[in-house]
Amino acid sequence: MPRALDIMSNGTPAVAALAVVGGVGTVTGVGTAQAGAAPLSYANNLLITAAGATAFILPSNAGIGDSYTVYITTATSALVYPPSGGRISVAAIDAPSTVAANVSVTYRRYTALTWGRVYV
Repeated sequence: MPRALDIMSNGTPAVAALAVVGGVGTVTGVGTAQAGAAPLSYANNLLITAAGATAFILPSNAGIGDSYTVYITTATSALVYPPSGGRISVAAIDAPSTVAANVSVTYRRYTALTWGRVYV
């Protein structure tokens, strides 16, 4: 995903640039498993978790090179799952990535089944 500042450097108004990059969306966790997890559909996601409601899933329709950043402010860690059959970094297939409270992580799709993870 391009950054809003990159898009604005070409003369695009800030409002339009933010629309392109997806802004920030608040997403509430659902359950603890990959099946039924809350989808991450924004480029930047503020995650809300609670006991028993910590699961999120990266989009299966993301393009190669697409990035999704998450930030969690609640006290309960989040579980971010790859799409079914995928993996995050060197984890097992379908295994979640744990995001602790007050941590920001960017996930980038590198192949159809492989996602990378960078703490930001």
